[in-house]
Amino acid sequence: MPPKKTTVTSENVPKKERRSITLEKKMEVVRRMEDGETRSNVCRIMKLPPSTVSTIIRNADKIKASIQHATPVSAAQTRYSRSKLLEKMEKLLSLWVHDLNKKNIPTTQAVITEKAKSIFEDLKKKEGGDETFLASKGWFMRFKSRTKCPSVKVTGEAASADAEAAAAFPAEFQAVVREGHYPSDLIFNVDETGLYWKKLPSRILIAQEEQSAPGFKPSKDRLTLLLGANVSGTLKLKPMLVYHSQTPRALKGLNKDMLPVYWKWNKKAWVTQEIFLDWYGNYFCPTVLRFCERNKLPPKALLLLGNAPGHPGNFDAVRTPLGVQIVYMPPNTTSLLQPMDQGVIATFKAYYLRQTFSEMVKVLDRSGITMKDYWRSFNVLKGVNNINGAWEEVTANCLNRVWRKLLPESAHDLSVEPLENIVEDVRRLAQEAGFSEMTTDDVTELLDSHEQQLSNEDLEDLAKELSKQNEEEKDEVADVPLQSMRTKDLQRILSVMETLADELSEMDPDWQRSATMRRGIMSSLGPYSEILRERKRQSRQSTRHAFSRKRQDSHPLL
Repeated sequence: MPPKKTTVTSENVPKKERRSITLEKKMEVVRRMEDGETRSNVCRIMKLPPSTVSTIIRNADKIKASIQHATPVSAAQTRYSRSKLLEKMEKLLSLWVHDLNKKNIPTTQAVITEKAKSIFEDLKKKEGGDETFLASKGWFMRFKSRTKCPSVKVTGEAASADAEAAAAFPAEFQAVVREGHYPSDLIFNVDETGLYWKKLPSRILIAQEEQSAPGFKPSKDRLTLLLGANVSGTLKLKPMLVYHSQTPRALKGLNKDMLPVYWKWNKKAWVTQEIFLDWYGNYFCPTVLRFCERNKLPPKALLLLGNAPGHPGNFDAVRTPLGVQIVYMPPNTTSLLQPMDQGVIATFKAYYLRQTFSEMVKVLDRSGITMKDYWRSFNVLKGVNNINGAWEEVTANCLNRVWRKLLPESAHDLSVEPLENIVEDVRRLAQEAGFSEMTTDDVTELLDSHEQQLSNEDLEDLAKELSKQNEEEKDEVADVPLQSMRTKDLQRILSVMETLADELSEMDPDWQRSATMRRGIMSSLGPYSEILRERKRQSRQSTRHAFSRKRQDSHPLL
């Protein structure tokens, strides 16, 4: 008997599962097609049907416009093209939220939605359009998911400093110190801070450059530093620097392990738990252990940390021969108790500004270039050098006295350079550099700006700046070999330096001054002279070895 026929209906035909494609993947299809790949090849590699690829190509302009204003995270998650204004607003809002997180400023859904509406309205006035944006709860939850915004409260007000917890914590901390028998050399504190490494007072700078370069604005580029030391000030930890680029152009070919900072990076330029654990296991513990061995101290330490999102809750995953006890401060007490926040960070930033202006004055005096040209050439490597100089200026007295609230018996009221003196130095140097209208109020405002929230205009400037830097990095060769010193170049430069020192000595009628100058130059060149001597010694040994082998080959009986 023949089999019974089955009637095909919409109910018994399995529906084809509809796959949504992210903007990021759509953009890759567009790029491949524009680079000349065949449609069949793109379909095979991207595992997409021809009809889907055809649809993507038809909408290429809309996809490009959407991804241009999307954040990297949202582009990897969003599956449809959204309005240009909405994408641009969310990109700026994401920068703003992450900036607040760097500054440890708590925020809420209400605060974020108000800022979103403010940015959207500003963009709408500049770019036109009749769109409306309600900043609904649904939008907020999707935005939070797309941008991975951490530590955002959905309801309630942002927490303020907790005075009650701050009053109780010192006694608890002192009990931990007594119980563990920790001397002041083995008690440490570290704290993160943001630094606008290339920022000048906007009012003065724009006035200075308005005629020659209308619209010239100071950089809003920001990095994060982790600064710390022990209570006695005898071990000042190398600053950890977190930047938004792995290898900026200024660092191409350099060995970052040899920098005066512990260099790390991520796209948001902030300290994550992964980065903190890396610093803890690969820098903090080995450094403190060597310090203990040198000073015949027990191999242990007490590390005091603030309650920040980037600080891990569990350090057991890091195996180290150094016994470290971690103590966390109560939430919302950083501004009241955190030692690094009681004067060290503020002093460091003032020193950094003084270093920056001091270097500027020296270069302008020597080279005769304009201030604008100098500032445009001021790159992150020069910023790193100034960070190192500023951190070296922070004294042991400054590092010690900030513990007065937590460990009054270990903190001594020793003299430190008043902040007012540093501010006055900055004003004087700024005037020497050409900022004739600079006042001490301008300097103070600039120092305070590191902790202030970014305005809508600041966010737009920062977004453009980061986009420009990312484009420049794409044009760079990915793998650049480390720089090297060729022996013949080293020999030539040392010879030229010695000749110049001799010429300067002959020009100077003051013999004592010229002799001091010459000794200083030759002494500073000592490490390079030693490298040259060692290379010559190795070259002679290689020559003798080659000659000896040649004789043995010619006379086997020798």
